Amino acid sequence: MNLKLMTSILSVLLITSTFAQKRTQVASNFQLSKPTGEPMATLININNFSMWIRADGLSASNPFTGGDGAVFPRGTAPVVYTDGIVWAGFVKDEETPELRVGGHKFVAGTVPGRILDRGVPEDPNAPDVRIWRIRKDYQTADLTRDAAEINNVPVDEVTKAQIEAVRQQYEKDRNEWPWEKGAPFYDDNGNGALDPGEEPGLVNADQVVWFVANDLDSTAVESFAGSPPIGLEMQVTLWAYNQPSVLGNVIFKRYRLIYKGTAATPSNAHIENMYLGQYSEPDIGDYTDDFAGCDSLLSLAYAYNSSSMDSRFDEFQLIPPAVGYDIIQGPMVPGTANDVAIFDLKRRPGFKNLPMTSFINDAAGSAFDINPRPGSSAKFEWF
Repeated sequence: MNLKLMTSILSVLLITSTFAQKRTQVASNFQLSKPTGEPMATLININNFSMWIRADGLSASNPFTGGDGAVFPRGTAPVVYTDGIVWAGFVKDEETPELRVGGHKFVAGTVPGRILDRGVPEDPNAPDVRIWRIRKDYQTADLTRDAAEINNVPVDEVTKAQIEAVRQQYEKDRNEWPWEKGAPFYDDNGNGALDPGEEPGLVNADQVVWFVANDLDSTAVESFAGSPPIGLEMQVTLWAYNQPSVLGNVIFKRYRLIYKGTAATPSNAHIENMYLGQYSEPDIGDYTDDFAGCDSLLSLAYAYNSSSMDSRFDEFQLIPPAVGYDIIQGPMVPGTANDVAIFDLKRRPGFKNLPMTSFINDAAGSAFDINPRPGSSAKFEWF
């Protein structure tokens, strides 16, 4: 099978969709954990940003409320209602239609777990099908705010038991770090295994979140844009730094997409003309008065409040911030002898990274008001 592997790294959130005056509610019945206790959603919240991420791939969606899942500055008002990644391409697997679309917008077109073999997903009920989060200083840090956010309670109502539960989960995630599935680690001896004495994590990050999802669940993927499963595995890494500098205002994301195929996929199957997009519905406090734009030279999309006043941020006596998504590393394609790409955080001579190529603001009532739904037309609208 032709393996299609793409990596894109995005810093703090890349906007391709914004601000409906009447918002679509994200389903809030997603469980924070399995009945057996394994976490299915968590927070990246080591610095001034706090953002929810789910094991099925939908991010910036608070599982307690169904929205407003990214807050900045931490402990104040929301800046993103929900976000996720979208992909589209022509799948050459002898099935029709060739155009397939998947991803996340209000709903998740993927489910937790990796693909073990063509068309064979991990058992979603297995204890190691979940989301992981590690933090460097978990043993000594004051985790009161962390416990407040993960339990969706005020800081002054946090109990010692809740704090200890957060600390124990950090330790469990560290001890059970799924490096065999693709989670990053410091491979000091270069043997491809996480050995005793080696640490989970990457690029000296203070906090790392990792999970893997797949599109083999036909109900999930068809609910997004009416496309059937193609056998796409999505490995996601988020990381952040607890620093007073600009890095303290940033969350990094890396999406690694691996085309593994369904049970019926022939060995010569491949994907042509594939596009990746970052969907986001940024809401800077009150969602009715926001603007959006992009800087194509910087591969940057952004959103900001239409005035220096906002009812949600007024409660904290703050001027509303702006939020942006910047493509640091786009998909890698062949280049010239003088080109150098970045892939898996390493330099690759002879290749180049694709930049941002388009931007759409699909405000309510516009010609590009695309919402998830089953049926054949949605995929064409996305593409």
